[in-house]
Amino acid sequence: MSKCLNPDCLQTNSKTVFCQKCGSKLLLTDRYRALEILGQGGFGRTFLAVDEHKPSQPYCVIKQFLPQAQGTNNQEKAGELFKQEAIQLEHLGKHQQIPELFAYLIQDNRQYLVQEYIEGQNLAQELAQTGAFAEAKIINLLGDLLPVLAFIHQKSVIHRDIKPENIIRRKSDNKLFLVDFGAAKAATITALAVTGTVIGSAQYTAPEQAMGKPTFASDLYSLGVTCIHLLTNIEPFDLFDVSESDWVWRDYLTVKVNNSLGQVLDKLLQQGTKKRFQTAQEVLEALQLTAKPTPQPDIELKSARGVNYDQLEQLLKAGSWKEADQETAKKMLEVAGRTQEGELDKDSIDNFPCEDLRTIDQLWVKYSNGRFGFSVQKKIWLEVGGKVDRETECKLGERVGWRNNGSWMDYDDLTFSLQATVGHFPRVGRMSMFTPYQRWASLFFSRFKNCKLTPLPTTEPIPQPDIELKSAKGVNYGQLEQLLKAGKWKEADRETAQKMLEVAGRTDRGWLDRNSIDDFPCDDLRTIDQLWAKYSNGRFGFSVQKKIWLEVGGKVDYDTEKSLGDRLRWRKNGHWMNYDDLTFSLQAPLGHLPRVFTSGWGGGKGGVLAFLLSRQEL
Repeated sequence: MSKCLNPDCLQTNSKTVFCQKCGSKLLLTDRYRALEILGQGGFGRTFLAVDEHKPSQPYCVIKQFLPQAQGTNNQEKAGELFKQEAIQLEHLGKHQQIPELFAYLIQDNRQYLVQEYIEGQNLAQELAQTGAFAEAKIINLLGDLLPVLAFIHQKSVIHRDIKPENIIRRKSDNKLFLVDFGAAKAATITALAVTGTVIGSAQYTAPEQAMGKPTFASDLYSLGVTCIHLLTNIEPFDLFDVSESDWVWRDYLTVKVNNSLGQVLDKLLQQGTKKRFQTAQEVLEALQLTAKPTPQPDIELKSARGVNYDQLEQLLKAGSWKEADQETAKKMLEVAGRTQEGELDKDSIDNFPCEDLRTIDQLWVKYSNGRFGFSVQKKIWLEVGGKVDRETECKLGERVGWRNNGSWMDYDDLTFSLQATVGHFPRVGRMSMFTPYQRWASLFFSRFKNCKLTPLPTTEPIPQPDIELKSAKGVNYGQLEQLLKAGKWKEADRETAQKMLEVAGRTDRGWLDRNSIDDFPCDDLRTIDQLWAKYSNGRFGFSVQKKIWLEVGGKVDYDTEKSLGDRLRWRKNGHWMNYDDLTFSLQAPLGHLPRVFTSGWGGGKGGVLAFLLSRQEL
């Protein structure tokens, strides 16, 4: 297979010399053959290719300059920047986390770069697939990328376009690579003193860089913005409060981070360059001293059958939940000696070694901060009856998010992120992993009685900052805070509804209409939301619901409202659930509460919650 490089053709050909459609040469300098298009951006296309001059014909990447910029001057500038990438890569030389430059060349009056191929996803793709990053994953990211920045800064190069799209995680070993040096600039004394062209992606660009005066600290700022975007899964522009000229990223966390890491990120995000870290090494030193995650006890990777669990630990540590789940299934089959059969039967479950069961469970519990693991699932199984029967199995599936609308979900439709329901993983019972006997989970959890699984000791929760209980209407939120603090979720939900009616001056009517939602004071909305987020450890709150509302379409209509209801588990089998049938505990799905918009709210009109979630303050 060979892809034509002519931008007006792009015909897929057999492995020939010339394109069968347009007649263009298929080989770049009689050496590099394009196979398929990997992507397209403002400067051109990227192709997966092979180097036919080498016996093994290894993969490489061809970057073709094809600017979308309009006007001669803009195209000339774009061409200069494309060539600049080749110059900067050659200047930097080899680094194990920067794709190597193989060639810069011109063919048919078009510029090309040929680079090392890094198989993997960029962090924007990873974020879309797995959801917000955990604290440990952010610290690993910083530990991986800061030495790369130190290296390029020592070479007097400023990258100028650090963002998730320009960071690739290599599939083979999870190593992070910094790519796209097209915006990079040589930081000479003269260059730093002269205002230059504004380059970079606006949401990640430091203030001084936006004015054409980038410094090494500009890259550190962009890295900080990248981190808070990955932590929250919220666009950077929405994490900055223009009225206060300050970042408010903590308000959007679904899983709280250690305050020490927060302080490092805050310093990276300072508007003034003098208040920021000045070098990558300074950030590394600060992380070593203050930003290590709360120590977890080391797990001895015991196995009664000599099975190696290192790869499982690495996948869990990286937050690669789907791959970790698949690795778990693979290792369990290996332990049971049923790899060829591809499933566990009743005997292999009954005889599954306790040592291996504990090792797998403790790894999942440790790296999910107690959200996932067999011991977590067992606790829920006991809560729904603890019986080895179909009814209990279905109840368990409903609680941990494996069933939707009365049916078992397809494996690929599960939520492979820390935002998943408590106990959502491991889901090794998918498809044929276990014998077609439908009560596999109940059998498996009953096995835990003999093994006496006990979760790892948990660390003390990180103290959360006090919330100023602001109200534009003088409403007292003290009782709401006490109910939330005590974990009285149902009473807190009712108190929330009562206080919102009080704020809107509609206590006598008992519901909010469109106008009262539109005019609901920002101070009160933020206070209610922050209280729910704080005492649920980021699981509940209007801001959590808004994120999910945006994911299902973000429209103010009843269809979107129903999709939201399905995601939040307010609907079952295509119908809205009764209020008393909701799950008033921290085992509820993400965003399940507050559920103040019950049947009487909104005057009988659909889409009431969507009106609230469309408010910009959330």
